[in-house]
Amino acid sequence: MNRKLTPRETKLVIAVFLLALIALLYLFWFRPQWDKLLSLRGEVANLQQSIANRASSTHASSSPSPNTVAPQSGTGAKSITLPSDADESGLLATFAKVAAETGVRVVSIAAASAANSTDESTTTTNASSANQTGTTGGGQVLPNISLQLAVQGSSAQVEAFLEGLHDAPRLLDVTTVNLQPQNGHTQADINLLAYYAPSN
Repeated sequence: MNRKLTPRETKLVIAVFLLALIALLYLFWFRPQWDKLLSLRGEVANLQQSIANRASSTHASSSPSPNTVAPQSGTGAKSITLPSDADESGLLATFAKVAAETGVRVVSIAAASAANSTDESTTTTNASSANQTGTTGGGQVLPNISLQLAVQGSSAQVEAFLEGLHDAPRLLDVTTVNLQPQNGHTQADINLLAYYAPSN
């Protein structure tokens, strides 16, 4: 004989159903998302450490002359020749080439507030923040343009992009890199200086 559930039994059934629903949501939605976030944070931390190590090794060496820079890795490689002017079009072509080779997506490229400045004090400030990478053997600061670059990709792609900038034919100094998860990828906000050596 069928009987109606009492109000207490109805509440218990609803509570059990809600608990089962919460458990299913945790197991099949929240837990995988949480694990993915932790994994991405770990990749970002590893990438930040790799960038810090590469930056310290890059800034440890100095330029021997105003127009050439000795390569920092490998033997028998060609020296880097500095352009005689800012050459923004060549710089953009370099970014596009490195991005295509590494698979990152360039989100934005913008001139920083000190870009294209020929004022000596501004140039000195930029070079100081770059650990004097853009100085000649005599301590003279090279002119530079300052850019802000944002790229997205996997952590491996972003790391490869930074390595590509390091190995680019143009003398580039990455001063800061800010990494953050973005839509399942890693976004790198990069501040860099591009040096040149006027012939006169």
